[in-house]
Amino acid sequence: MKNKENEVFNLTLNLTIIFLIFCNISIFIFKIDFTKHKAFTISNVTKNLFSSANETIYITYYNSGSLENYFAFPNQIKNFLISFSDASKGKVIYKELDADKISTPLEHIGIPSQQIDLRDINQLSILKIYSGIEIIYEGKREVIPVVTEISNLEYDLANGLDKLINNTKKVLGLAFGDSALKEAHKNFSEIMKKAFSIEIKEIDLKTEKLEDIRKEINGLFIIGVKEIDEEIVKKIDDFIVNDGKIFIATSAIDYNPQNPYGITPIKSKLFDLFESYGIKYNDNIILDKRAPTIFLGGDFQTYYPWILIDKSNIVKKDIPLLKNFYAATIPWSSSLELIKKDEEEVKFLPLFASSKQSWQVKEPNLSNISLNAFEVPNKFEENKLKILGYAIEGKIKSLYKEQYSKNSKIILTGSSMIFSDYMYNGSPSNFELSGRISDYLMQKEEFFNIKSREMRAKLKFASSSNEMVNTKFSLIIVNLIILPTIILIFGLARFARKRKAN
Repeated sequence: MKNKENEVFNLTLNLTIIFLIFCNISIFIFKIDFTKHKAFTISNVTKNLFSSANETIYITYYNSGSLENYFAFPNQIKNFLISFSDASKGKVIYKELDADKISTPLEHIGIPSQQIDLRDINQLSILKIYSGIEIIYEGKREVIPVVTEISNLEYDLANGLDKLINNTKKVLGLAFGDSALKEAHKNFSEIMKKAFSIEIKEIDLKTEKLEDIRKEINGLFIIGVKEIDEEIVKKIDDFIVNDGKIFIATSAIDYNPQNPYGITPIKSKLFDLFESYGIKYNDNIILDKRAPTIFLGGDFQTYYPWILIDKSNIVKKDIPLLKNFYAATIPWSSSLELIKKDEEEVKFLPLFASSKQSWQVKEPNLSNISLNAFEVPNKFEENKLKILGYAIEGKIKSLYKEQYSKNSKIILTGSSMIFSDYMYNGSPSNFELSGRISDYLMQKEEFFNIKSREMRAKLKFASSSNEMVNTKFSLIIVNLIILPTIILIFGLARFARKRKAN
């Protein structure tokens, strides 16, 4: 009997040792993520892409070895890519190469060099470095040219895999309904390509037929409406009721930042189209006491017509489009008003609003908006939020014919300049919103499962985070109390049994 017990014990011990060896060499992997939004867990979206892959995926991280002497992010990226490879269950082969030891310039595969200034006590030196990722699948290649953090790395990798495995093409149509706004959006196409790997196809609404372009694009951005006539409105209506996905960025006011005194309302048939769908653009500009202020000397200050958006004035926090979206700035915006109720087949989703300390400027005071910015109301309409953006989803009826769409998606905002070059410097987070809207129009909502979690980099280094404190405390309990106690009890039990036997 005693020999049998010893055999069972030895077998159990040997199997445990073999199991731990397998875990150590990544044959078996078990990880526990204590964070609230599972920020360090590879999402199901990415795992589904792994499952769809018929061949091995090769991921290479090109990194200048000298970077690790100055920055922490190379090791963070390496650790994340190891976890990424582990989660693929053998589908991903990951390796890292020291870019300083490669003779062929990495620019040939699309990874540019970056220059950083290193300031020592008595000298300034410039270091040329690389930090980029190459993904290869079935002989096809995708590149993430510059990687310096892990906050959006899974999103970028998943987008690359989606292109390679599913042959997904992300193409947005871009049209200007006001030619004057084209100059203010010179960098938009390049930003969308670099930040979100989205190709932009510019469209002339006057000469091109949207019905011919519909199959070439995943969605349509229209910026400004001042020059849109009824013929173009009919094209847009036809595009929408044939299940086109569209984003409109326009104010109801013709506002030029270079000439703030030449302000007039915009008259466009496109506003009539939106009203037939259920949303009215108001002839106003919204001012907000939370907006940035400009000091004019002495005690005088004016409120700039930029609306700061954060978690407090996102109306629908639970919709994927804005879940865990942190901040944006809506410049020179008109308010939008719902004039229809939700129907069974159409949903109206308010997106964001000004704060409760906001007010509107209308005619005849628009031309003196700078003066009106001084005149803060004594009492605000606290119960009436000024909505600055709406999403419409569902079966939408054409204004011009008896036709309904099957499932249209429209996003309307009250600002023509939300993604302008002004905002690239003033509020770069606006372009995070542009990427989310693009995914929404392209029906890639599943990618919000990655985007809508807390950002990994923010969570990892938030020393004040209660989650981090709880996680550390849990690890201390497990490693310093529970495991030693189990081992002690096991040892004492064996000792007592041997003593009793003797």
